[in-house]
Amino acid sequence: DGDEPIHKAAAAGRGACVLALKEAGANISSMDKDGNPPIHKAASCGQAECVLELSTAGWDLTTVNKAGYFPVHAAAASGQGACLVRLQEGGVDVMAPNKFFVRPLHAAAAAG
Repeated sequence: DGDEPIHKAAAAGRGACVLALKEAGANISSMDKDGNPPIHKAASCGQAECVLELSTAGWDLTTVNKAGYFPVHAAAASGQGACLVRLQEGGVDVMAPNKFFVRPLHAAAAAG
């Protein structure tokens, strides 16, 4: 289906597995078939505890996907409030725009 094991683990909320795959050499910046790195998968799939685990492990919460959006945009567009809270707790500005001046609130509104 185009997703690597690290993306599947993130989407399933398996933070410990994501971290183990990283330690084993998995590319944390790899994009899935939709152009999203693992942190975006966790955020858009509502895996708040996985986002917390990755944040605690020092994961870059401001990485961008192929389209130029941050994980906070992915969480907002998917209606994942708990992930937004975890990202904010990790130091992410939940009102920060991306390079296109799109704020997470705009992403949420556009997604409906």
